[in-house]
Amino acid sequence: MNSRIGDAWRRLRFAFASGSWSTLLLFKLRAFSFQPLAISRGTPCYTQLPMLQETLEQGRLAADHALERLLPPETQHPTSIHKAMRHSVFAGGKRLRPILCMEAAHMVAGSLPAGVEELGAALEMLHTYSLIHDDLPALDNDDLRRGRPTCHVVFGEAIAILAGDALQTQTYEVLARLRCAPEARVRIIEEIAHGTGTIDGMIAAADKILSLADNDTKIVPGHGPLGNKADLMKSRDMLITARDRIQKLKSAGKSALEAVADKPFADLDPVWGKGIINSEQFVQIVYLTL
Repeated sequence: MNSRIGDAWRRLRFAFASGSWSTLLLFKLRAFSFQPLAISRGTPCYTQLPMLQETLEQGRLAADHALERLLPPETQHPTSIHKAMRHSVFAGGKRLRPILCMEAAHMVAGSLPAGVEELGAALEMLHTYSLIHDDLPALDNDDLRRGRPTCHVVFGEAIAILAGDALQTQTYEVLARLRCAPEARVRIIEEIAHGTGTIDGMIAAADKILSLADNDTKIVPGHGPLGNKADLMKSRDMLITARDRIQKLKSAGKSALEAVADKPFADLDPVWGKGIINSEQFVQIVYLTL
């Protein structure tokens, strides 16, 4: 494999496996140039480039149309579960996983393959199932998701559990009907099942996080040591502070670059923003999500 294409493919696999939408944003701009992305004060924030905005909007619409078509209507029995499924699926998500899926297919095939939006919709169903269950009192115990009451708050815990289960099973029904070669269909199902399972998958990661409750430092494969419960709460408080500060700047009419210039996190943990993305990129990414 050409080394430049190999590098792009490795970054694409990382973005897909991690569900990292920030990696998607960077990858989209790097995919065909294979050059490091430079952000300077004299150029527009990459999150504001028309090409990227158009890609995100078109991908979101394609994913929403596919989800609307593939999910059972609220009026179909059992109505309580179908209403709960749709409440969470259409809660204002950015559809970044389907967009990443469609853009990867576009890059490989040269154009969007027929039915690829259904694969993207299946990934979004799976993602939403995980959010419904994560929000339950037994796990994260969250009352709000994307500014709306979570599924169990609106419909009760029992219906929320069933709605999550139903989205997971609906995912594999959609995957089983993908318009591609049978061998490819089986491989897609295998990859997604493994990525959400107990061997280095999503459920395994959830178990690792739950194990932090004993207040001991744990090691998560691929991420190194995580702090104890107090450290995690500190990180959560920092993220909430970051969101609130940038929301205030955005509400005041400041652009992403102006928000960067304000250095809104200067007083936070000195290692904040270091690592995969620098502090300027972090400000811009948080700005985009609000």
